[in-house]
Order: sequence, then C-alpha cells, then structure tokens
Amino acid sequence: MITSVHIENFKCFKDFDIELGPFNVLIGPNDSGKTAFLEALLLASEIGRAGGGPISLVAKEHRIKLAEPIHWPGSNQGSIKLSIAGTASGLDLDECEAVITGPTDRHLFAVSLSRHVKPESEDHRRMQASGVGSWERFWFTKAVGKARYYRLSPTDLRAPSPVIRNPEARLTMGVSGVGFPTFLEDILRRDRRSFFEIEKGFTERFPNYEIDVPKSGNDNVLVFHANDGQDLPADSVSDGAVLYLAFLALSHQPDPPSILLIEEPENGVHHAALEQIVSAIRDFGKKREVQVVLTTHSPYLLDLVEPEDVRVFSKGQDGAVQAMKMSDAADIDELSKHFMTGEIWTVETESKLFKKGRGKK
Repeated sequence: MITSVHIENFKCFKDFDIELGPFNVLIGPNDSGKTAFLEALLLASEIGRAGGGPISLVAKEHRIKLAEPIHWPGSNQGSIKLSIAGTASGLDLDECEAVITGPTDRHLFAVSLSRHVKPESEDHRRMQASGVGSWERFWFTKAVGKARYYRLSPTDLRAPSPVIRNPEARLTMGVSGVGFPTFLEDILRRDRRSFFEIEKGFTERFPNYEIDVPKSGNDNVLVFHANDGQDLPADSVSDGAVLYLAFLALSHQPDPPSILLIEEPENGVHHAALEQIVSAIRDFGKKREVQVVLTTHSPYLLDLVEPEDVRVFSKGQDGAVQAMKMSDAADIDELSKHFMTGEIWTVETESKLFKKGRGKK
C-alpha cells in the first residue's frame, strides 16, 4: 500500500507531498490538481512495475491526455520525480521508497529504491523465484501493484461490447466504462456468487428491474427486465441506475487492482444512493486489500466519511498544488462534534482549512 507520495516538476506539482491511507477522498476547487494526482499514481504504477519506460506510451495505453508541457510551468525542463513510499506485505523489507525519475528529451523514466536487500536474504530469494527480473520491479509490484482509473460515462457504459471467446481472458473495463456489458458478463461467467451480490444490491435500490447481459450477434448487451414483463434496453433506463450498477460491479470484480482510482462517483447519481456506493467501495477495499483514492465535489459524499479520510487540495500563489489531511486542521476535532464532514468543508473552505493546518502543532 502507498503511504506517501512526493512529486517534483510534473504538471501542476512543483514540490508536492501527500500522505495516503487505505481509503482516500480528494477535495478541492476545479483545477486544483486532483485529476493530475490520479494520473500521476496511474503512471507511477505502470512505470514502476515495468522498471522504467516512456511515459507517453503509458499515457496512451490508459487514454490519459498529457497535454504539453508535462513539466511544472516555469521550470528549466529538468527531470520529473515521482517518489512512492509504501509497505509491501510479506516482505522482510517492508517499508521502502521507490523513486521514478525521467529526463525531458524522450520522457524515459528509470526506477530506483531507497533501500536494497542482501543477495543472501529471503526477500532476494522471493524476488528470484517470482521471475520479475529486478528488485525494483518486484518491490513495486508488491507494494504498489496495478492501478485502475475510472471516470465513468453512462453513454459508454450502455454501449454493446464484443463477446470474448477466450474463456481464460481476464476482462477489464475501460476508463469511461467502455466494455461494461462484457465486464459484467465475465463476472457472471467466472464468479456467479459475486454476480448475484451485484444483482441483489441493484434490485434493492431499483426493485422494478432485474439485470441481464445476453448476446446479440457478436456483442454482449445490457438489458433490464422490468416487472411488467418488458425487456428494456440500457438506453431506456436512467443514467443513475446504470452508474449505480457499474459501481456495484467494480466493487465485486474477480480480479481487483491494488489501487482503485475513481473520479467523482456522485455524478449522475441521486445523493441518497451515494451511501450505498461509498459503502460498497469501502467494503471492497477492506475485503480485497485494495487502496481507494477518489475525487469528489459533493458535500453529501463527504458526510459519509471522516476527516482523516479526506485530503484537501489547493493551489498556492505560484500555482503549485499543495495538499493536507483535513484532520490536521487545528480545531477539526471540535468541529466534528457539531458538524458532519461535508458541512465542515462547506463552511470552512479549502483556504481556511489550510491556514488552520499550517498553524497546528
């Protein structure tokens, strides 16, 4: 699990530090670096597990638009640095830090570790047995692992998706939800208990429907069976219902990532459904040891979490992003006795929280 991140000279991060826990909610104004931070985590996961490589190819693979320049504005275009500290369960060398640095010309990145193991150690034997090939890649795989990033679109979730003929194939859904019917059908095929849990959760919220993913030609399609006997295509069901189903599916996927990155899960969803969505994602993280990082602009969502889960983002006068735990604000304990987390955010605002955070000893 990632415990802290340090970023230098990347996009809106000049000299940035943040601590992370198992479940993290990022808040802040528009253009305060929340999405850029999720991109940094995704890029670090891919580059670190590969042992280095071109950032441009990683971004292309995950459909991340890295608008030029990718360096901190006004910098001398020097190296970008991503430092990831984390804990690797099962290793004697548990806490460590991986440093990913890259030059400006080809955007090629190299990975190094702050600590190393002796050749005769048990960790070194584990690394050799894994077949990964290098200690840096092995530690990164164990401590950080695979990240998946989602910014779900109801339109893309509804679209038919090709049937996968290979029964051994492992299905993942695209960033915006492309491939969702096949992703859902894959859960049904491989883990019927999880599919029934998805179906149960969905019908509790939307009792007039049952879900199905039949084949239509070479595609899987999403269909809703209504109580009146009609079979409704996905286009006939609300955005909120489709999004709710997608979040339930993400929370029951058979092959979970190590890090789940989600943009604004409240979009298109009734605020009353947020409690079930947040609860499902949080429970999924605990049960499957998945670290969750999500962004939000919703005070209703914040009311469902504690200040210690919240990371406040803001830009300084020079435009550089800074972050702090909401729980580090000087009088947060007293405020929490009288207000919910979303109310504290609404009343205090990011700038006030930062002032109180800097003044706390």
